[in-house]
Amino acid sequence: MITLAFDTCLDACSVALIDAGPGEVLAARHELMSRGQAEALFPLIDETVKEAGLAPADIRQIAVTVGPGTFTGVRIGVAAARGLAVASDLPVVGLTSLHALALCAIAADGPAVPVVSVIDARRGELYLASYAPSGEMLSEPQAVAVDEAHSILPEGEILVTGSGVKLLTGGTGSRAISSAPELPVASVWGAAGARMGAEAAPPLPLYLRAPDAKPPAPGSQVQRAVEPG
Repeated sequence: MITLAFDTCLDACSVALIDAGPGEVLAARHELMSRGQAEALFPLIDETVKEAGLAPADIRQIAVTVGPGTFTGVRIGVAAARGLAVASDLPVVGLTSLHALALCAIAADGPAVPVVSVIDARRGELYLASYAPSGEMLSEPQAVAVDEAHSILPEGEILVTGSGVKLLTGGTGSRAISSAPELPVASVWGAAGARMGAEAAPPLPLYLRAPDAKPPAPGSQVQRAVEPG
């Protein structure tokens, strides 16, 4: 089954076309960017499809990361997946960005210990979840204060991965750190995600906390500016 996998949740736009049966990556793109994923995603998909020598009609499934991450990035990815699914009548497989990170670490390091995926959520918090070496989830994704994170880690040795590694370890190197990139790479997690089936997350955005930006207060200059005249 030809699967289009993509991620826009964090500071990259990552796309891959995968033959889910053998797990073969047919073509992929991965570009670092802190913003601009909305403009970059569909051109990268087009480039990836052309490089693979396929047509859009050859795609039979979509796999997308659903968060947590930046609020804009999560919305972009989930909305794009839903739009493509409706337009082409395709199934969508959802995968949390924390699970995607764990799958990348497992592919890179082949650990025999639990993998803890940790994303810097800002404001003194981390997005965190734990996974078995098989990729099975051990703890649900959650937002946790940095100084409370150690209390919910699996006992014994662990492998940590993601952009929040230094916050979790305190920069001391007291935990084994994955050699995988800090961001999910679609060409790595896409094959496993495409085969998840009923184990996959629903294709719904997973934010874990309210947006950092707050709506303007009633009567403020900003509020008046957006109200119809």
